[in-house]
Amino acid sequence: MHENHSLQAEAPLVSILILNLNGLEDTRNCLASLENDGYENKEILLLDNGSDIHEFKELQQQYAESVHLLRSEHNMGFAAGNNYLAQYASGTYLVLLNNDTEVTTGWLEPLVAHLEGHEEVAVCQPKIRSLIHRDQFDYAGACGGFIDRFGYPFTRGRVLETVEKDAGQYDDPLAIHWASGACCIVRKNIWEEEGGLDERFFAYMEEVDFCWRLRRSGHSIMSIPQAVIYHKGGQVWRKSPFTKRFHEHRNNLLMLVSNYSGLHLITRMPIRLLLECASILYYLAHGKVRLAAAALWSLCHFVVLAPVRFFQRERRVCNPPLCSKSIVVGYFLWGSKKYASLVMR
Repeated sequence: MHENHSLQAEAPLVSILILNLNGLEDTRNCLASLENDGYENKEILLLDNGSDIHEFKELQQQYAESVHLLRSEHNMGFAAGNNYLAQYASGTYLVLLNNDTEVTTGWLEPLVAHLEGHEEVAVCQPKIRSLIHRDQFDYAGACGGFIDRFGYPFTRGRVLETVEKDAGQYDDPLAIHWASGACCIVRKNIWEEEGGLDERFFAYMEEVDFCWRLRRSGHSIMSIPQAVIYHKGGQVWRKSPFTKRFHEHRNNLLMLVSNYSGLHLITRMPIRLLLECASILYYLAHGKVRLAAAALWSLCHFVVLAPVRFFQRERRVCNPPLCSKSIVVGYFLWGSKKYASLVMR
C-alpha cells in the first residue's frame, strides 16, 4: 500500500476537461467513474456550456468542492469551450473527455506512462468502446483515427457506417493520424504552442485538424489500447441531425483547405467535391432529405469560406495522410468495410 501511494505521489498532475450542455445525468455518471479510476493526482475542470441555469445550480450543489466549475451563458462550441477550460488547467497533461463517457479503473496510467517515456509523442488516445453496445467499438474514436486520400476520416474499428466488435484485433499501440476529441490526452505545453483547437470549427473535425497540425510540427499521435473507456456518443446533437451533418461536411472540407498541400488541393479537392455531390444524391436516394439539405448547405458555406481559409492557412510543409486509399471507393465498390482492408501497407 505504501508503495502504491508513493507511485501516485510521483505521477504528473493531469487536468481533465469536460463540457456539459444539458447532459446532467451523463455528466454525473462520468464524474462518478472518475472518482474510482485509481489515478489520484488529477484535477477536474467542468464548463457548463450554455445549459439551463437550473442544471448548473445542481452541478454547483453536488460538485462545488470536488470539481472546478465554470459557466458560459451560451454554447461556446467544443473547440472554444475546451480552449477556455485549458486556460485554468494546472496539469502537465490535458485530457479532453466528453461528458457522456465512462472511464475504467487504471485508464490513465498507460496514457501518462507512454507520454512520460516518449518525448516525440504529443497526444495519446485510449481504446474507446460503445457505452450502449459494450462489446463494440465507439463510432467516434474506436482505436484511433486515420484520413483517406480524399480527406474522409475513419478509425481502427469503424469505417463509414460499419462498426466492428472488439475482439482484441487492434490491441497493439500504433501511430495514428488523429485522436478522438471524445477522449485524448495532450501535453499542455504543446497545446499552448499550437494555440489549442481552431475555434472556427465550433464542433466536429477540430481534433482532427489539431492533430494534423501537430504532425506537421513533427509530433506523433498514438493509440494506446491498453487504456479503455466507454462512450455513449451523439448526445449533444441528437435532436439536431441537420446541424450535426452540416458541421461534419463543412468542417471536413475546410480542414482540407487548411492542411492539404498545394498539389493535393489541385489533384484531390475536385474529386472530393464530386464525392460530396454524390453524397447528396445518396441521401436523397435513401429518403434522407434533411441530411441531403445539410450537405448541400455545407457546400454553399464552403464555397464562400474556402478562399478566406486558404489565404489564412499556415505555410508549413504538409505531410500526407497515413492511408493512400479511398474508403468511399473501397466501401461501396469493393466491400472493404474494415480498417484492416484499407490501411496502407
